[in-house]
Amino acid sequence: MRIAIIGLPGSGKTTLCRVLSHVLRAPAVSAIVDTPALADRYDSLIFDGIPRSIAELRTLEEITAPDLRPDHVVLLETSDEIRAERLARYRDGAPGVVLDEEGGGATTDLVTLVDHLRETRELITISAAGSPFKAMALIFEAIGVRI
Repeated sequence: MRIAIIGLPGSGKTTLCRVLSHVLRAPAVSAIVDTPALADRYDSLIFDGIPRSIAELRTLEEITAPDLRPDHVVLLETSDEIRAERLARYRDGAPGVVLDEEGGGATTDLVTLVDHLRETRELITISAAGSPFKAMALIFEAIGVRI
């Protein structure tokens, strides 16, 4: 099983991916360049925030065989207030965190990607306002996984 988790900064992607990775005993990948090697070695894979844009989706499709691409794409939705609260935790310079407070490119790219995914494949949308365990339960329910 390969699950891609996408969403705006602060929606809880990385936290949820860590939980899914632990529960499913599957590595979480956050860079497209790592995908082919991991996809060849593991039956399950969690895509942490990728693809981020249509360009990344196309790159992912080019560098991986069809049977190694995400089976499910999950969009995490949260309110601006929750996202702002979560992002505030990173204002002191947590490593690897990119803030896009003004909307900018990341937001525009994600909206375009979401529109594209809705037209071309099934996109699972869930609320990530609660705990990552609640979000995980919603994902498993949507894709028919029982644990």
